[in-house]
Amino acid sequence: MMNRPHRAAGGSRPSSAADHLPTRSTTDGIGGARGDLLGEVGMGRRVGDKEPGFKYANEDAHEKWLEYKRIEMPDKIRFGLCIRMSCDRPVSPGHKICDHHLHQMAVSKRGNRKMLLSEGLCTYSLACGQPPALGARYCAKHLEESRAMVNARSRALRAERQAAGRCIYSACSSLSAPGAHYCDAHLNEYRDRYHAKRTRGLCGYGGCKHPAEPGKTLCTEHRQRVREYYMKIRARRGSGKSKGE
Repeated sequence: MMNRPHRAAGGSRPSSAADHLPTRSTTDGIGGARGDLLGEVGMGRRVGDKEPGFKYANEDAHEKWLEYKRIEMPDKIRFGLCIRMSCDRPVSPGHKICDHHLHQMAVSKRGNRKMLLSEGLCTYSLACGQPPALGARYCAKHLEESRAMVNARSRALRAERQAAGRCIYSACSSLSAPGAHYCDAHLNEYRDRYHAKRTRGLCGYGGCKHPAEPGKTLCTEHRQRVREYYMKIRARRGSGKSKGE
């Protein structure tokens, strides 16, 4: 078992390697939103926060972090304790850190996003530094990655709900209508929304607000997307036939 020093009642916590690290100063030029990158023990600014293989700018701090990660962190994970240095709180269900640090992380991310947005940078990560794509908050690379991740999650959830015979609309608990993927209520809602958009001359695709092409039901962008989608399906079917032959 892991030998963990117990804190005496009313006493102070035994010192650890984290206690001897320099504390963060709010006047060191990295305070404010960018200062939120730092851990609560102030080990120096992270380069590439949350990215694989990140490294602290301070070499001594990085060595201490590697030692902690190699020796103490596995035991803390095994005992269900928060993996943040100097924290002994139990983890939040489904996470590796406690509720306190989850809240801190959420506040930090919100501050970082606001700062990056004001500087005209991609809000995906402080390590990115690229300008956002037109009309988006992420750069082209992270926008594509984010869309792929969301789409994969949506497809998995939709397949699960469809297999259970439930309406695939968000968190709807109703059963789907016969021969459809949605319940009667959401089918009617989609029909009404579609006809309202078409009456105003807007594209009928999802939540698109662009005008439809003259004499068409979709805008130029979504007509192209639908065309490419069916081209992929035809190509897939063609390759399947050639394999069967």
